[in-house]
Amino acid sequence: MHESTFLKLRDTASQLRQLSLSHCLTIEARGAFADPRRWACAGRLEYLYIGECAIHSATIARHIGAGVFGPLRRVYIVGCWGNSGDSLELAATVWTIPPLDWVLVDEVNELEMSRLSSIHAKKVYMKILRSSRPLCIEAFRRSTTFPEAVELHVEEAWDDKDFRELKRNCAMRGLTKVERDR
Repeated sequence: MHESTFLKLRDTASQLRQLSLSHCLTIEARGAFADPRRWACAGRLEYLYIGECAIHSATIARHIGAGVFGPLRRVYIVGCWGNSGDSLELAATVWTIPPLDWVLVDEVNELEMSRLSSIHAKKVYMKILRSSRPLCIEAFRRSTTFPEAVELHVEEAWDDKDFRELKRNCAMRGLTKVERDR
């Protein structure tokens, strides 16, 4: 997507309830996307899908937490390949909207997971992880990993040993509903 097209979408599309951005946010639009200006649709947008775009995951998490898209209810993020040069960029530190009903994180690596885990959501769905399961298991020991989660769903392919360890770590922080989805 050309930067001018992105800016028109951000600044004028005020009636959107759902927005799907797949393979369209390129490096050229990264700077414009990073601008924390509230989107025109922020009063109505409920569902946001961002997939395989060249946007830093920390920027996505910060924007969601700051309410740039408004008080979203559902977010689906598929590996955003724009994380080169992202090593010093912090994710959301201040959360200004109610927690999401759910966030689905798919095909993320360690760096993306560390950035996106600051998202506040009641239900967290994790599909294919390009990060190691031990790192994911350890991350869920910390209460700062998806801090308002009351339910965690992982893919069915988790082996029994790793899944038991994940459940144990989640229980240590009070997250007791942990399930494998089919």
